[in-house]
Amino acid sequence: MHKAFASVDMYEKSMSEIFKFIKFSEYDREYFNNLFSTYLNQNPGNLDGTNDDRELLFKQHIALETFYYVGDSSYFNEVEKFLDSDQAHHQISAIRALSKIDTRASKQRILSFIKEESNNGLARVLAVQALRRLDARELTEDIEEYLPDASTEWVGFGLDILDPRVGTRIPADLKSGIEELLEDWKK
Repeated sequence: MHKAFASVDMYEKSMSEIFKFIKFSEYDREYFNNLFSTYLNQNPGNLDGTNDDRELLFKQHIALETFYYVGDSSYFNEVEKFLDSDQAHHQISAIRALSKIDTRASKQRILSFIKEESNNGLARVLAVQALRRLDARELTEDIEEYLPDASTEWVGFGLDILDPRVGTRIPADLKSGIEELLEDWKK
């Protein structure tokens, strides 16, 4: 069973504020700044560590996934360090969070993450989606140059058929994801 250690209050407050941001462009900015500065300034938690480590990992996961909606470039360094974690949760959430930061440094970091074979395969495919979100067409030449080396190993969520994310479509492998991106950018 997959059980998160984060409190219901933290989860509900974050979700409520994201909803307010999306629907009304009004939200508790102080809450988000506190969430980001509290959890993203710490070293990444560890799923295989103590209960405190696991609790921290899940709080950081919430902070990073919240950042995907309301973050800004002022937290680039705090978010970026999670890409170096060996925890797939961190890599996936950090890549998604970086897709909210529309800067040259963020785009270049996402591209270097894609090229690093030791990174989580799913996170690398999601990194391609991050470049799509950022409309990073200025990287087209670099991406085309990397394409022949891109992995064709299948990636996925590893889900049960009843998991609600089953309807989420992602490319089956990194190379396919890159090919789809480049094809879209040609349109």
